[in-house]
Amino acid sequence: MGTIFGAIIAACGVLLAAYVTNFVADDYRKHKQKMILAAGLAGELESNALALPLIRSALQGLLEASQKGQKIVFPNKFDVPADPIYEKVVGELGLLGRHLTRDIVFTYQNIRAFRITFSTLCQPGVDMPREVQQGALVSCLAALQRAEEMGAPLLAQLDEIIRETYRLRMGRIELKIHGRDRVT
Repeated sequence: MGTIFGAIIAACGVLLAAYVTNFVADDYRKHKQKMILAAGLAGELESNALALPLIRSALQGLLEASQKGQKIVFPNKFDVPADPIYEKVVGELGLLGRHLTRDIVFTYQNIRAFRITFSTLCQPGVDMPREVQQGALVSCLAALQRAEEMGAPLLAQLDEIIRETYRLRMGRIELKIHGRDRVT
């Protein structure tokens, strides 16, 4: 009789251990996925941010020249660039929480608004009135400004997520794991 109870207790222990291990593994996997998602988006946004001063300067120069009455010649074609990381992970943004998701989408959509507006200016064979060109240039600058204002603190928040230490809390028990691939 004692061996049966021992076997039952051992089986329950194994099942409990398997359940806890599965829970911890899934929680840790989500943590790593969140860090990778944040790192990818931060890299893509930062690469866009590096070009911002040059783009802003060029747009401002075009606007000033147009306001002085000079004829502005835009490139014959401007293909709207893609954001491959954002487009691939947009369905996973919920891992970052609702506020970060909102800020990420807002930032990317303002970058997109700039790109679409600028591509409209670059349509071949379209002769836009000067006022329309100036309005479009002002819209481009405004979209970039909104993206920059939201994007700068967003990058800092994404960097915080990249550096997060994994913590599993179960009641009073806390497990911390410092990853080897942790960014410092």
